[in-house]
Amino acid sequence: MISLPEVLTGDQSKADNFMQDFKLCGRLNRHHPTMKVLYDWVMLALSYMRGNTVIRNWVKHAMNDIDALVSPVRFAPIPLMSEHLWGEFQTEFKLAFTNTTKVQDAEAALKHICIQQGKGIDQYITCFKYLMQKANWMERDCSTINTFWHGLHEPMQKAIFLKDPIPTTFTQWKEAAHKEASRYVLIKSTGMFQKRDNKLGFKFTNLKAQQRWGQFTQK
Repeated sequence: MISLPEVLTGDQSKADNFMQDFKLCGRLNRHHPTMKVLYDWVMLALSYMRGNTVIRNWVKHAMNDIDALVSPVRFAPIPLMSEHLWGEFQTEFKLAFTNTTKVQDAEAALKHICIQQGKGIDQYITCFKYLMQKANWMERDCSTINTFWHGLHEPMQKAIFLKDPIPTTFTQWKEAAHKEASRYVLIKSTGMFQKRDNKLGFKFTNLKAQQRWGQFTQK
């Protein structure tokens, strides 16, 4: 067995990492006999959960529940190799150890997300996609697309809305934002602007460039 997970002692902040590491362990050892029997797979997971009385009691109850499902005295017992056993374990694990408000927390963060000063478009997109996954948002949803473009700098929003056609999907908005950010960096590197002062930012010598990016340089 390789890549075994760190023992979970009941810390909810580490529960997601524990489950991710345990699943990785399963994939790396998929040819091992234990991986082919879901009952054994669940028991192996429980063996890496120990610590105080609370978690030990939870493990005890989880073992009893799984054993009850496969018990031969049960009407229609579940086979030891049934995926239902792993699904049952995951459901109970999430209820007991994961942050039950993480979806709401992620949604709240998405409502206020924006490109931070000194950060680029790549960091913004990475952060947005991370929160989107936590909030269970889908790329095709209108709320996802609207929230994404609202978080962009206003001059970048205007520049993208002036395009024809206007982006309508999440992927198109990401690509458009990347292009506008690259265009701004290119214009800046060519020396098409002259420094005005610290308060007013930069003034482009090219009128169209000033109209397109003047406000952006003041942020």
